[in-house]
Amino acid sequence: MKKISYYLCLFLLSALTAFGQKKSDAKITQTIATYEARISEALSASEHYEMLDNYKKIIKLYEKHDLNKLKLAAYYTQAGQVAYTLKEYKKALKYQQKALAIQEKKLATTDLVVPYRNMVKTCIALKLYLKAVKYQEQIIQVLKDEPDIEHADLAMAYGEIAAIYEASRKYQLALGYYEDATIILHGNEQYKKEFAYYQESVDFLKKKLEERPQGYASTDPTSSKVVYDEGAVVSELSVAFSILHLEKNYAEALSRFTELNEELETGKNWESIGLCHYYLGNYPEAIEAYQTSIALSPELMQENYHNNIGVAYAKNGQFDKAKIAFEMYQSLLSDDYWHHRNWGLWYALQNKTYEAIQALKIAVESGFDDVEWLENDSSLDSIRNDEDFEYLLRIARENLKK
Repeated sequence: MKKISYYLCLFLLSALTAFGQKKSDAKITQTIATYEARISEALSASEHYEMLDNYKKIIKLYEKHDLNKLKLAAYYTQAGQVAYTLKEYKKALKYQQKALAIQEKKLATTDLVVPYRNMVKTCIALKLYLKAVKYQEQIIQVLKDEPDIEHADLAMAYGEIAAIYEASRKYQLALGYYEDATIILHGNEQYKKEFAYYQESVDFLKKKLEERPQGYASTDPTSSKVVYDEGAVVSELSVAFSILHLEKNYAEALSRFTELNEELETGKNWESIGLCHYYLGNYPEAIEAYQTSIALSPELMQENYHNNIGVAYAKNGQFDKAKIAFEMYQSLLSDDYWHHRNWGLWYALQNKTYEAIQALKIAVESGFDDVEWLENDSSLDSIRNDEDFEYLLRIARENLKK
């Protein structure tokens, strides 16, 4: 009898769990349907920020409850398209990368051409030419391996990668791909316009290459000085900037910019090295790099320089020097809310809670929306338990949705 009671309880518990799960699933499905309806309404009214906000909510539900991965990838893609329309290209790329990470595991290679093309378009918008080339090469490989492919599709892919190389001034590589495209399309009446365009590009680039030195570097015949071809380093700079600002792999970015400086030292490279050191918490090295950047390129001593070195000084405990930098930044951009953020950081690092909160209130009420910084930056550790700190977060979150 006891055994029967035990198994009966087990059955009832299982049934209740299944019922609860079904109820929970139904509620999630209903919530998603509500968000999708809002997206449709926003689309009709061309309210793209409203669309993006609802896509974020759906994505959050899919991630939290580990729902269908391919559907999640589709929502990432749609959110990326909206972000691209809003010209928020970094955000678009982030969504597209998340979608692609799923799609590459779940889809056949022939179904990846469209996601790769989305990546190419966004990378070009961000001037991340080497990344764009990487995805375009993957498109070409897919098309080459597809037995039923139209040859014209491959020609177009060659033309697209040629255009990327041309934009990044790698003219010799661009020429080769344009020539491949013309070979495929030669005599094809359906693609006469495309053939004419590619042939025109071939002629233009041949002339261009005759007018300039080739190779990564060449020697000036009148001196021993090495002359660098600016176009040859564009893609390498693009990768380094991508690693720094998008991937946020600061150690790798630091290595890249240091190598670039060994080939051609510039103030801009040193500025980026300073940023890498800052994010790695190497504040003395960051300060030294920023100072080197303006020694090489005085024109870089603008608003961002004073902001960047001021924050590094503050984080390094050099508050007098940080104050001078922040005052200079404020004098140059008096209407910008960012200098209020800087003063909030400056006061918080000195445990001046009231002054820090007041400065940050002005910042968020003026539009500051970096919620991640408010939540995570160690500079604010001394004020996070203040009763007004939640207000700062709430206003910043509201700003982020606008």
